Order: sequence, then C-alpha cells, then structure tokens
Amino acid sequence: MGMNTASPPIASSPPLGIESCAGTGWYPFEMPNSPGQPSCPSCKSLRDELLGLNEFTEIVGSQSNLNELYWTMSDTIASILGVKDLVLYLREGEMLIQKSAYGIKKSDRKIFEPIEIPIGSGIVGTAATTGLSQRVDDTSKFPGYIPDQFKGQSELAVPVLFENRVIGVFDTESKNKNGYTKKDCQILERLARIAGPRIQTIIQKEKLEEAVVFLMDEREQTLKNNMRKSGNVPFPGQEIGLFRLERMLNLGKTSTLWEATQQDLGRPVILQVLHQNKGETEKSIRFIQKAKVASQLQHPNIAEVYDCGEDESWFWISLEHLPSPQLLSVFADSMSRLPSLPEHYYSAIAWTLKRVAGALHYAHSRNVVHGQISTRNLILNPKEEPQVIGFGEATSTDLVNKKITDVVDFSKSAYQAITFRPFQEEGDFIPPNLIRPECPDFLNSFCEKTLNCLDRSQLSMEFILELLAKPEKSDSSDHESSILRNLLRRLSGNR
Repeated sequence: MGMNTASPPIASSPPLGIESCAGTGWYPFEMPNSPGQPSCPSCKSLRDELLGLNEFTEIVGSQSNLNELYWTMSDTIASILGVKDLVLYLREGEMLIQKSAYGIKKSDRKIFEPIEIPIGSGIVGTAATTGLSQRVDDTSKFPGYIPDQFKGQSELAVPVLFENRVIGVFDTESKNKNGYTKKDCQILERLARIAGPRIQTIIQKEKLEEAVVFLMDEREQTLKNNMRKSGNVPFPGQEIGLFRLERMLNLGKTSTLWEATQQDLGRPVILQVLHQNKGETEKSIRFIQKAKVASQLQHPNIAEVYDCGEDESWFWISLEHLPSPQLLSVFADSMSRLPSLPEHYYSAIAWTLKRVAGALHYAHSRNVVHGQISTRNLILNPKEEPQVIGFGEATSTDLVNKKITDVVDFSKSAYQAITFRPFQEEGDFIPPNLIRPECPDFLNSFCEKTLNCLDRSQLSMEFILELLAKPEKSDSSDHESSILRNLLRRLSGNR
C-alpha cells in the first residue's frame, strides 16, 4: 500500500521538439517528400511513433460504444508498444477498476472478476494519486507492489487525465527487469493524452442516452394515465380482432399507434387504431380509404399496409413492423430535454429527412399525397430505414396544391426536428440557427427556402431533394445515421 520511495516517478514528457535532425535538413513534423523510409535512425523512430499516434487517434475516434472503446485501446496500445500485457483501469470513487486487458479473445471479452486497486496502493494506485507516470525497473523494490495476472519483474503505469483530473491508468508489466525504456513511457503518455478526452466523451454520451431512456419511460407513464382517463382508447393486452396490443407508440388526437401481435400468423405488426368515439363517422370511412390507397405503394421508406378493418367499433390498420420503433416526434422531444445534443445529431436528422423526402417524391409521382405529414408519422428504428405511415390520399382534383401542402408540411416537420419547436406561420420567420446555433448552414438554408419563400407554388419534392443533397465526404448510411441508430438501439435494449 506504500508509495514508491525507491525511485522517483517520471513526470510527463514535454512535447516533441521541432529542431531538424543533424545532417538531414528534415524536420520531425514534416514527412519526407520521397516515398522511401527516412535514412536517419532518429527520423525513422520518430516517423514510426507519429504513425502509431495517428493510427491510435483514428481507431479510437471511430468507436462510439464505451466497452468496445476500452478493448480497442488496450489492443491498439499493446500493438504500438510491442508488449504482451496492457490493462486499462478507470477510476470509480476511490477505487481503480479494471475495464479491459490485452490478450483476451474477442469472443470472451468480459471481465468476470475485475481487479480493483485502491487509489494510492501499488504502482497503479500511485500513478493515480500522484498524476505522474511510474516506470519501475524492479518491482521487488517497490513497497506494496500489487501483481496483475502474473508477478511482473518491471512495470509501467501511466495516468489517463481529463482536464487535469486522473480518470484512469494504463498499466503494463514485463517478466523481465528493466522491461521499459524512457521512450516507452513517453509514447504511452502521448497515447494516454489522446485516450482521456475520448473516454470522457463516450462516458458523457452514454449518460445522455440513459437520460433519454428515463425520459421515454416517463412519457410512457404519462400516456398510460391519459389512456385511463379518456375511456375511448384501447389498453395494452387488449385484443382487437386478430391482434393483441403490446406497447403503445403514440397517443394522438384521433388514433393510437401500437406494437401488436397478429395472433393467427404469430407475427409482429404496427397497428393504428381509431379512437372509439371517432367511429361510425366520415373520419372512420376516410381512415379505411387511406389505408386502401397506401396499400398500393411499394417503397423502402413507406410502411407496407397489410390489412384494414373494423371490430366492435374499433377501426384498425395493420402495418409492417419495424424493430424497436420510435416516432420522430418522441425522439426529438427527448433530445430537446438533454443538456446538449449528441454528436452528429443533425447529420442523422438530415439522413432521415432525405429518405422521407424520397418516399414522398415516389408517392407524388404516382399521384398519391400524404395529406397529414408530421413528425408523428415518421417511424425510426435502430436497424432499418425510417418509414412513413399515414398514407395516402389519391386524388384527381387540386392535385398540384395538395402536393405543395405535403412539401410545406414536410418542411414544418423538418423545422421541428431541427429546432424542437413547432413552426409558427404567424409572425416573422425565425431561422433555425437562431434557435439552435449548432444547426448546419445547409439545414438552415433549407428551412428558409421552403418556409420563408414568398411563392410556395414553385415548391416540389424534387426541389426538397436538391436542397437536402449537401456535399459529404461519405454518403454512407451507417456513417450519417450512426448516432441516431446507437441511441435507438440503447433505448430498445433497456426496455
């Protein structure tokens, strides 16, 4: 449990200098013009170190899952240093808890009995309490040495800092004495400087996701209370025709949206049920007619209509089921309550809007309009494409104006997903970036050109798609929707 008195800890190394290597005229931060390796040994060593740091930065920067980040860091650092042992500890209160270790197979990446080290104990605990690297050439001379998986003869422990606060320690042990050089210590320190902010960023991100889960659960309780008071909507577990209601997705003014089970086929569906006091009216007739029109549409971003009907005054429409569905309205409402938006939120929203616009463009090309497009009619899910529900209205009269209405309603929905506020027709137009300064310029411009234009007669879904086609280095769906899908996946995993 003692401190290292035999040999003083090594302080963090200073940044690399920029002086040229003798006789080469080449500066360390300038890669040589020729494609070959630098001839100077010092240059080659520095070049290899810079490449390693760059590789580590790119690899950990691509990780968004905290557990995967821990294991990736251990594996990558062990590879860069060329060691057979590398453990990451993170601080939890006054203890350091093992989070990952190099050498464990990917299929077995679970630590059933993680090592726990009190702050100040052993070499690792000393690195944490002092905030200084500990390079110990002979562990037998270190008071209170705590062995890891095996009794090492030498050890290197480097603190991981964020904003001058120790949040963890990287530790490696060798079977040989004098197993680590000063250079090894400097490289691990530089890697730790990169690791600290990334670890803290993902930790904060997961805390935001936990807040979203809490808000979603809170919302479901509110909906259930509203259901009990209304008396004209079905309950979870209730059977309507062949369907058993499982989980309510939305309580609207005229209908509820459910995850349900079609019992004769044993398949999950999304079921839209008209409020009972709305039945036997023109609304119920239009409700069924729209379903019949929508059943003619075949597009990956339009939910397939399976069937529609009526059972004891309950009018229903069964739709294609999506894994762990969430409405865009619910998702955006949850995001609006967070202290800060997740990274790449607006890229994910743009990705969603482009696909919804494509679905509307397809429907319009077949002279079918939606008629009620809103964030309540856009379903998100962690594994598949977003889908639009609530189609459709086939009409041969006033078709041009009805298509324009769809365009305007789509733009209003986009505005709400961007600003978390409903668009107000009255008064001066408020640009999204005045409400949310982090809003990208192209989305701000999109809203201005569609909602603040003097002549809406020129609006079309073709125009919408042009405005949303912002230049990207990569048009990868996985890249653009990563934060959205990860949040939804976490929501579904906690239910």
